[in-house]
Amino acid sequence: MGIQDKAFRQLCLNAMKIWSKFGNNSVSCKILLSQFRKYSENKPPYDMDYIDEYDFLDTPELWWITC
Repeated sequence: MGIQDKAFRQLCLNAMKIWSKFGNNSVSCKILLSQFRKYSENKPPYDMDYIDEYDFLDTPELWWITC
């Protein structure tokens, strides 16, 4: 397991702890983890580009909403 893999794993574990503290159950945490994996692998719907020069009037939050 490389440094990148370890960092990704730690990120996921921390995110799931935070997610749980907001009252989300284990199924919801597993869905969050699945979304992280898809994002990490640039799989749909996370494969859409965000282009600073074009999207400058919008926010990254808008990009996330469209996912």
